[in-house]
Amino acid sequence: MTQAGAGKTKGRKAKAANTPSKGGSAEPTSDANPQARIKALEAELASVQRRLAEAQAQIRELEESRDLVRNRIDWVIDSLNDMIQK
Repeated sequence: MTQAGAGKTKGRKAKAANTPSKGGSAEPTSDANPQARIKALEAELASVQRRLAEAQAQIRELEESRDLVRNRIDWVIDSLNDMIQK
């Protein structure tokens, strides 16, 4: 692996390690105010659902891009085979 590739992987891991988790120990978990806890959990759920939807949209885009590339490669192979047979 090149150093550039290693740096990218290292950077992502470092970023993930430095990012505080939502809903972790940063939020107080008092049983005295269950309504506040419910609101906090609902907000966290909404955030996770948004991130999931974004990730699913990105996956769809990547799959479409992969299909276009695969089709182009198949077309090139077919064209080269036709040229060889002539």
